[in-house]
Amino acid sequence: MMSVPCAIVISKIRFPEEEVPLTKGTAVSPAYKDRESNAIHAISNGAIFGIKLCIVIIAVLLAVISLLGLANGVLGWIFAFYGVEISIQKIASWVLYPLAWLVGIPNSDLMPCAEAMGIKFILNEFAAFASFSQIMGTLTPRAGLLTTYAMGSFANIGSIGTQISLFLTLAPDRADAIARLSFSACLCGAVSTLISACIAGIVS
Repeated sequence: MMSVPCAIVISKIRFPEEEVPLTKGTAVSPAYKDRESNAIHAISNGAIFGIKLCIVIIAVLLAVISLLGLANGVLGWIFAFYGVEISIQKIASWVLYPLAWLVGIPNSDLMPCAEAMGIKFILNEFAAFASFSQIMGTLTPRAGLLTTYAMGSFANIGSIGTQISLFLTLAPDRADAIARLSFSACLCGAVSTLISACIAGIVS
């Protein structure tokens, strides 16, 4: 819940509201084209829609994870000639290293925490927490707390595909806007999560 105000503020900074909102001062009720005739009809439609949505999300996640594995395989093959182990997650951890320092993670724990944050941003939070749980006992309590806050969101590359598939299913006529804004939404979510981690570091 702490990240919600941050997400709203960051979103407004990224895309300022320059026009008068349609809902300003009024409650606009959307017009439904096809209303269900009764409760059974509504339950059936909801179940069918939910199954379709689950299948789409699973398929997109598999595609994203597969592409990530392919990219890591290509990078590993190229850099193997130089005796260097590298992956997309490792590159992301290098990028997130200074951000981890800005959050307030102790210097001694910066690299492992940045690696966990990199896994979270590139893959998903489940893989990140699974990896982080293996090293959490070796970290200081402050590093564990702040990294947990920094990884506590769905803002990652893997979730972009999920967001697109979800919103395209809900609003297929907004496909262009959804695809165009999905990466910005991911970055805004990541920034708001890091701000929440900073706040946690201040008050802890």
